[in-house]
Order: sequence, then structure tokens, then C-alpha cells
Amino acid sequence: MIFPSSTPPESETNDQLIVSNDKEGWCRNKKYIETVPNGYRCTVCRKVYGRYNSVSYHVTIYHRNPPIRCGVEGCPFTTREARYIHFHKYYRHGIKLPESIDL
Repeated sequence: MIFPSSTPPESETNDQLIVSNDKEGWCRNKKYIETVPNGYRCTVCRKVYGRYNSVSYHVTIYHRNPPIRCGVEGCPFTTREARYIHFHKYYRHGIKLPESIDL
């Protein structure tokens, strides 16, 4: 597993966030996914994935979740996946891992 060690360059991040309504339920990403000949496409950033669940995960992580910051003073690290914050803090700042990490 690769753990991000720094913030990606501005050109590699996609800051288009979709406002979420928690009452949308399991199909909340459906309107942002379209079927194309070679798979499924995210209508927000136009990326194509071979599996529906892959593009649905992509929409949730990269377009619904705002970036999570490290919180250690002076550290520029951000990620969109919560689990990476714990690993980053452990490997870069020596902060103990929590008892349980919900991956």
C-alpha cells in the first residue's frame, strides 16, 4: 500500500465538490454516472471506469468529500480519504494510531 507523503500539485487535484443531501440514500451518486461503451463515466470530471462501483466510489471520495487536512501546525498534507490521515500522522509525525481505524 502506498501512503501519500505530500500534497499533490494543484493540477492533480479536482476541487469540484457536489453538495450532498443526506436523505439521498444509496443512489445519491447515480445522477453523476453515465454508461459509455467502455464502462462508466463520472459526469463531473469525465473520468471513465470499468466498473460501476469504482466510479461510484470515485464520486463519493473525490467530489462529495472535502479535503481533510493534517492538523499538525506547518504540515501542508491533505487527503480525501480519512484513513490516510492516521497513517500520515503516524509515519510523518510519530502520532500513535488509534485503537480502531474504520477502513
